[in-house]
Amino acid sequence: MKTIKEDIDKLTKLIQNTDEYEIGKNIITEMIKYESERTQKELDKIEVPICFYENDDGNKVYDLEAMAEEFENKLNNKERENV
Repeated sequence: MKTIKEDIDKLTKLIQNTDEYEIGKNIITEMIKYESERTQKELDKIEVPICFYENDDGNKVYDLEAMAEEFENKLNNKERENV
């Protein structure tokens, strides 16, 4: 069974650590804010594969139309998600 002295000691420690608690809380709040902003930046992008083929000379020829179409499709899907 707890004694009154133990409760007083516990409250005294909490009061003494209030500044440390506030500093810790502020640090954690800033970390959560930073992670949230970082995650949002990662979500606000559209990745499109690089489409190409090799011509008769063995050179890569990029299929800009296919990449543009892929981008448009993903952008349209993203716009539908935000509605």
